[in-house]
Amino acid sequence: FKQTEIFERQNFESALFRLFEVHNRLIDRFLSDRTGENILKLILEQIRFELLSLDKADDELQKTSKSQKYYLLRQKEIEKLSKAATSTLEIKYPESLSHYFRNIYQILKTIDEYNHTSDPNSKIPPERQAYFFRRRYSSMFRALLTGDELKILTMNCLTSNGSGMKRYIEKYSILKHLDANDFLKDRSHALDIFSEVAFMDSEKISDSHIARFDFSQQIDRKKR
Repeated sequence: FKQTEIFERQNFESALFRLFEVHNRLIDRFLSDRTGENILKLILEQIRFELLSLDKADDELQKTSKSQKYYLLRQKEIEKLSKAATSTLEIKYPESLSHYFRNIYQILKTIDEYNHTSDPNSKIPPERQAYFFRRRYSSMFRALLTGDELKILTMNCLTSNGSGMKRYIEKYSILKHLDANDFLKDRSHALDIFSEVAFMDSEKISDSHIARFDFSQQIDRKKR
C-alpha cells in the first residue's frame, strides 16, 4: 500500500512539474515577444484603457444619493472591470492567452484532485490534512507568478471563461500577494466578489473555510 502511495505521488508530481515547465515557457514567450514588447504589460495597459473609456461613458453615479452611491459604485466597478477584462482577454488577446489560462487551470485542477491519503493517527482532521498537502503545491505555483500575472489572473476571473478558475484561485489563496492598491487603486472594493480566502495566509485558514470549498465542490459535481 505504501509503495502504491509513493508511486501515485511521484506520478502526480511528475505531471504537475511538467505543467509548471509549460507555464514558464509561456511566460518566457510573453517576455521575449518578437516585437520586443512585454505582452503582459501591453495587456494590462489595454485593460486600463478600456476602463477609462467605460468611465467616460458612465455618468449615472453622479445622479445618485450618497446612501445609494457605495452600493452602486461597487456594482458599477465590477461591471466595468468585467467588460474591460472580457474585451481585452477574450477579444483582443485570445490567441496569446488561451493556452496560458488553460494551463493554469489544469495546474490548479491537478492539485485539487490529487487523492491525498491522510494519516489516521494524526489529530488533524483528514480534510485539513488533505487541504494543506495540496496547498503546499499551490504555493509552489504561486511562487512562479509575477505581479503582472496576478493582475491578469484577477481580471480573468471576472470573465465568463474564468469563472471555473476563480474557485481554485480563491481556495488556494493565489491572490495572497496581489497589490490591489497598485493595480486597481480606488476600484479595489470590486475585489469583494472574491472570497476572503483568496488573499489569506495559510495560518488564517480555518476548518470552516475548507469545509465551505469542499461543500461547493460536492454541489458542482452533483450538477455534472
